[in-house]
Amino acid sequence: MAPGSPPEGAQPIESGIIAAAKAMGDAGLWSDSAGGQPTGFIYLVGTWLALLPDSTAAARALSAVAGIASVAVFFLFARRAWGQGVAVAGAFLMALSTWHVAFSRLSTPTAALLLVECAAIYLLSRALSYRDDDARQRNLLILAGLSFGLGIYIANTFFIFAASIVVFWLRELLAAEVPLAVGYRRLAAFAVPALIVALPYLSFMALKADMYVEETRSVLVTSSPLYTEKAGRSEQVRYVLAKTGNTAKALVWGDVEERSVRNRRVLDPLTGLLLVTGIFVAAARWRDRWCFFALALLAAGVISGGLTQDAGTYARLAVTMPAVFALAGVAAQWLASWSEGRLTRNALIGTAVAAGALIAVVNIVFYFSGPLDPAPDLWAQSATYSESGRWSG
Repeated sequence: MAPGSPPEGAQPIESGIIAAAKAMGDAGLWSDSAGGQPTGFIYLVGTWLALLPDSTAAARALSAVAGIASVAVFFLFARRAWGQGVAVAGAFLMALSTWHVAFSRLSTPTAALLLVECAAIYLLSRALSYRDDDARQRNLLILAGLSFGLGIYIANTFFIFAASIVVFWLRELLAAEVPLAVGYRRLAAFAVPALIVALPYLSFMALKADMYVEETRSVLVTSSPLYTEKAGRSEQVRYVLAKTGNTAKALVWGDVEERSVRNRRVLDPLTGLLLVTGIFVAAARWRDRWCFFALALLAAGVISGGLTQDAGTYARLAVTMPAVFALAGVAAQWLASWSEGRLTRNALIGTAVAAGALIAVVNIVFYFSGPLDPAPDLWAQSATYSESGRWSG
């Protein structure tokens, strides 16, 4: 994330992660080999390679397993939160997305973070589906907190997810759907285990505060020459607002101003249209806790893109994947309900099958024409540095 070109002869970030994984005892809690990321993923790769042949393909298999598992856990979460229809549509779209294909094929922390993220929100959704404040609910909240806390060790983009969780719990307390004392007990059951798990890394951050402040400054939009050259505070604010809008556009349509990648897409036009529709549907149902959460997570990702430099935008937006495909699933279910009485059952099924086939074909074409790293081969090529000096995928 720090600006500047990589040193001559620098190895791809995957190679740094795999090399660090082979010497796990030297990794600590943070490593420049992981691109300035926490080292939890390095330890996972090291343990994985101890069980499998030592190769890049074997290391990538861990991300593949995590990616497949994240789709399955996302399905469980969406089914619990919105029902079977949203879960099927959302999981289908996630599995076919270029995001999923790209991040699940590289030995980098993103796929592992998505799995932990999906696990935390699934356990949270199960816990809050119980009306009674009993031991079963408390145990699920504890597990959700433990899963949430683990995310801090995997990738810095965890803090985007954390921001949405904070907003979610504020909503839970302010909604007054249960007595305030019950709400505080639920929050404590979630937050205390999360803080206990995260405490070693938070302590490390406190000890290395100067390093983290510098890392953060290097990523913020305020370090961008395009920002600093603006005359006056109002022009700078306008630039940030425009950049936030461009981030939202990049999410739905692609083409973010990232010099290392051209014509990049993460959503096909149909899924993008479903996402936009799902945002309006969820906004109309904002009192529903999971519609609110999906909107909060999406907003956290888009705002973070507006407040940070372009390099790495798509990796930051990857944190919003559960919200993106949940909202697309919500839209698909809403459209199916709207079509009842207007289309025959066979016509509706035919339309869904045709749309799914088109989405699959378009995603494959998009991926090979603009992959998340310069080589389209799914397993044959290593990840590469971007011009920012860090791996931006």
